[in-house]
Amino acid sequence: MGTDVEFLHKDIRDTGLANNSFDVVYCVSVLEHTKNYDEIVNEFVRILKDNGILIVTFDVSLDGHSDIPVNEVKNLLTTLENYLSATDRDSVIKLLDEETLFSPDIVTTLFVSDWDRSLLPWKYPLVSSLLASFKRRKLPRLGIKNLAFTCHTFEKR
Repeated sequence: MGTDVEFLHKDIRDTGLANNSFDVVYCVSVLEHTKNYDEIVNEFVRILKDNGILIVTFDVSLDGHSDIPVNEVKNLLTTLENYLSATDRDSVIKLLDEETLFSPDIVTTLFVSDWDRSLLPWKYPLVSSLLASFKRRKLPRLGIKNLAFTCHTFEKR
């Protein structure tokens, strides 16, 4: 596209990048693997320009065997809203209601598995599910991780 892209390897909690230097920050399927929401979101806000946009995606573990179980979603979204404004507040409010995540309107990995297992992101779904269970110190379950995917945009105030 005629532009140079530079990839940097930085600590997400302290990038060392200049204040107010980015119009958009993407964080794709990372936050569910962390515990330092305040530090990370504060860093995003610091490097975003005024009216900058943060786009976040994360997977929600509906069965509690993976990185961000349903009860932790509220903490993550609350932290994001403490620093930023959701551009679609209704979607955040719906997601804060745990029942939404178990609605038949939500596409989950179990739905995709039943529809076309080859569409799942894991090459070895049983191994991935076992490793996630052990990491969370839960008894492993047979089958794939039951996840829902969510995407939100937030604006720097």
